[in-house]
Amino acid sequence: MSDVKEEGHALKCDWTGCGHESQDEETWACRDRYEAIRWWAYTPNEGYKPQWCTATEGFWLHDPQTGKDYCPKHWHEDRQWHPKPGIPVHRVPGPAAEEES
Repeated sequence: MSDVKEEGHALKCDWTGCGHESQDEETWACRDRYEAIRWWAYTPNEGYKPQWCTATEGFWLHDPQTGKDYCPKHWHEDRQWHPKPGIPVHRVPGPAAEEES
């Protein structure tokens, strides 16, 4: 019997003091970092992802400008950015104001 090792990629929250790692019931790691980002994360202005690819723990935020990733607890939608219906949301790092207390 022999062991096979393969490299896998997941996301780790970059919020100070968090360190949560992405996983769901079916997927712990992806082939590469870009696949992990596509599977688990939104970018700041991305439209909603279809139901077939939703991770069971909730979506992450990937900030392409900084390269940082944030778990579902450490990003929120900025409703003041553009409150009109039908306009894409804008996601920002950090817990929502009601969750900070």
